Amino acid sequence: NKTRPHISLQDAQANGQSYVEQATLVLDAKDLEVVNNSNWLATMNFEAVIKLSAQYTVAQMLERDDFSKRYKSGVPISIHEFLYPLAQAQDSVALHSDVELGGTDQLFNLLVGRELQRQSNQEPQIII
Repeated sequence: NKTRPHISLQDAQANGQSYVEQATLVLDAKDLEVVNNSNWLATMNFEAVIKLSAQYTVAQMLERDDFSKRYKSGVPISIHEFLYPLAQAQDSVALHSDVELGGTDQLFNLLVGRELQRQSNQEPQIII
């Protein structure tokens, strides 16, 4: 594995729209509420990012299979890669998620969400 390339805000927004279009193939659009995580992530200052990152350790991050393999083989892991699971977990906290769906590649991030919800005195989400 290697570092995931950075995508532009425009590409991220296009991806988001694509996900909404896919979801409405099986879900009724009038019953959906779509929010952008920039509503809460963009308001975080550096102090808030430090506080968020203090809730999880490097040792815990290295439990993620691809991080562990890369670390053991000397392949670089950038700090922003550690921040991504925390940002996704912050989404779960901000939304008070009770259920979150994700692929097997997202399992670690979903579990981080459960842990941060516990630390925020929330009922941990069910992950599917």
